[in-house]
Amino acid sequence: MVVSERPQSFDGWLDLFLSHLRVSQGASHQTLRAYSSDISDFRAFLGENLNEFAGNQVEVDSELVRSYVTSIYTKVTSSTLARKLSSLRSFYRFLLVRGVVERNPLEGVRSPKQDQRLPTVLSQEDTFRLVDTPLAESDLGVRDRAVLELLYASGLRVGELVGLDIDKVDRAGGWVRVLGKGNKERDVPFGKSAAAALDAWDVERTKWLDAKREVRQKALFISRRCTRLTERSVARLVDKYVLEAAVRLRISPHGLRHTFATHLLEAGADLRHIQELLGHASLSTTQRYTHVQLERLFEVYDNCHPKARRGSDHE
Repeated sequence: MVVSERPQSFDGWLDLFLSHLRVSQGASHQTLRAYSSDISDFRAFLGENLNEFAGNQVEVDSELVRSYVTSIYTKVTSSTLARKLSSLRSFYRFLLVRGVVERNPLEGVRSPKQDQRLPTVLSQEDTFRLVDTPLAESDLGVRDRAVLELLYASGLRVGELVGLDIDKVDRAGGWVRVLGKGNKERDVPFGKSAAAALDAWDVERTKWLDAKREVRQKALFISRRCTRLTERSVARLVDKYVLEAAVRLRISPHGLRHTFATHLLEAGADLRHIQELLGHASLSTTQRYTHVQLERLFEVYDNCHPKARRGSDHE
């Protein structure tokens, strides 16, 4: 299939591919960034290893792809290498469908066998200590406590957390509506402890916005400059309190998501309900899981999540 106004460079085709992922597949910003980085790394390799490469060559052969794999094999983990090859495979499939290349050079190039590493998960004791570490006497402490509480109470991805707007949170009802992967919305409950932390943060957030005379900011979590908190800021926040709490394991924001799921499972929650709470796409594409009504999710959450059973006074 030939399209009009075809790009004349590698970068042009990459931009068109990323646009396709964003518009047609609803890819998240984080997913687009990963694809862009992976494919741009391969483009840089082409520039360094093809004498006549002028930025407009996309047709390559499998041997060149294998040379690229060899060049980075000892520099990245097997999971990273597998992701890079998957990104290139998708990119060249996109080009093949549009008649830009005659064959996909990733055909016959195997992805490495990946190590099956278990995710890092905190114990309940360490999790409670981490979440309770931010000082309630400071405005930053109040915000950070709310961030940690909501991460653990809901199992949100960090991108979902920072993307939350204030009108998507029902503190009284104890649930939040998030926009997950593939631009799919889901409602996730949280317990009394997180609700109390969010109530306290709402007071400080209002003070920050009033001080800046900022009335348009809709983000739930903001910086002192009244800008939306970023994923990197949340990662630094978690690192800070992991050190202060002296928990035994290093944990990332995504690690709190794993911890959320593990603690629910250990308490007896059905795996299908946990998958629904996490918003995994497999629920909508396979028959191994069944859709669970929101009311049932709330019931499972209230019965099984350790933080939901604790009072807002953090006994």
